[in-house]
Amino acid sequence: MQSGPVIPSAGSAKFAESKNVAFVAGGAGAVVENAPDELTVSVALLNFPPIPEVPELLRGRFTVHVRVAYLGSDTEAEELIAPLRAVGAPLADTVGRRGYDTFAEVHQDPTDPAPYEDRSVLLTELTPEVVAAVLERVGPTSGSVVTVLEIRHLAGALSREARLASAAGARDAAFIVWGATVGPPEVVDAGTEDMNTLLKDLTSWSTGRLYQNFTSRAAVASDVFAPDVLARLRRIKQQYDPQNVFRAHNHNIAPAPDPAA
Repeated sequence: MQSGPVIPSAGSAKFAESKNVAFVAGGAGAVVENAPDELTVSVALLNFPPIPEVPELLRGRFTVHVRVAYLGSDTEAEELIAPLRAVGAPLADTVGRRGYDTFAEVHQDPTDPAPYEDRSVLLTELTPEVVAAVLERVGPTSGSVVTVLEIRHLAGALSREARLASAAGARDAAFIVWGATVGPPEVVDAGTEDMNTLLKDLTSWSTGRLYQNFTSRAAVASDVFAPDVLARLRRIKQQYDPQNVFRAHNHNIAPAPDPAA
């Protein structure tokens, strides 16, 4: 296992109005086009219901949340994210230097458990057609009940083969589109249907695999790992865990058949 550097980071969370969603997504694409490995950007479309548990700023409205992390100086970070700042005045802006103990605050995800269902797809590129498809299915005028739809930049160090043998995938992916719907069963079912339709719309840009960290309950191991990688993992599983004691709730890696049997 290889570990990365532990140095200060600049974390950003910026909320924008829904009318700017296309401009924000386009700005994110411009920011990451020639981005250094130290920069990570994601854009989330947030569609929260009007309930007390949701912060007043986001309650019952459609907003765009820009998330930025940069391992470097504040000056460099501001230069890199300038296209995002040019979109317009934000509803809220928490750009600032953060330590790793507060890094989770960049995404500001809820910490309480809730029923949800999610779907995702790995993309080779983020084109205007991809953005248009996302907005058509889950944008502010779509009528969708998907709670959060995130477009996250990958590439960088993730795209390069590791020095040591690794089963990590997504080497050929530049972006991941991930969506989740939170709520009662009828709402979750409707949002999941919207996500399934969106994933079909994005087939032309899909790598054909899923990322391990963003697999839904419906995923299986062959959705995540290439055939040669999965075969190697199954041989390892047969050697060290032939009874399949250690297994994920989804994409279970079953032991390969015992050659001695």
